[in-house]
Amino acid sequence: MSTEPAPPRYQRIPIVLLGGAAIATWIASRMTWVELDIADGLGGAHTKLLDGNQWAAAPTVLAVVLLAAIGAALALNGWSRRILGCLLALVGAGASVPAIVLLMGRSSTDRAARIADLPARAQVTAVHWMPPAGYVAFGAALAIFVAGALLARKPDPNAGLSSRFDRSAEYDDDVHSQRSIWAALDAGDDPTADSANGEAPDVGQSRDDDYSDRNPPEKGRGPR
Repeated sequence: MSTEPAPPRYQRIPIVLLGGAAIATWIASRMTWVELDIADGLGGAHTKLLDGNQWAAAPTVLAVVLLAAIGAALALNGWSRRILGCLLALVGAGASVPAIVLLMGRSSTDRAARIADLPARAQVTAVHWMPPAGYVAFGAALAIFVAGALLARKPDPNAGLSSRFDRSAEYDDDVHSQRSIWAALDAGDDPTADSANGEAPDVGQSRDDDYSDRNPPEKGRGPR
């Protein structure tokens, strides 16, 4: 009995990359991206921390979307899988922007104060960028982009659950055909005789004829 070959390794790489990117994105959303030194004129200076969910554009939502993309990548095949790859590549490119801005320290103090939602009397005296969060977020964005590029390659007709279901149905048909042939051989018939004439062998009729030949009706009694 033949078994279905395992999928090539390159087909599993995008799934692994998307899973790792989802985990890294979730971690980055909990990390501190920016540290603000604030003086409000009423007391001593204090510090306010901004995490990934405050500084970047909904990284937690992006992690959930990546998990959904894993399911789509497993289910789709052909051009639909290729379109998914193009969309993921665009998402990866967009997700890298906040990380690059953080690592380069290009964001303004006014933007940091606006995101921190400070009162009017508060004044930001210093802004400290946290590179570790930027590296984690950039690595996740790069993984998303690479996974999308791999999925956007030439579609594999054997990838996706739909193709697996089709191959499973063909395998069931082959098994049923083989069983019919063996049943005809057990009944003493030649299964290739009808096939040569373009007709499938009637296994049930062959069994009835064989039983009638082996058990003829007794004289003076009708058939049972």
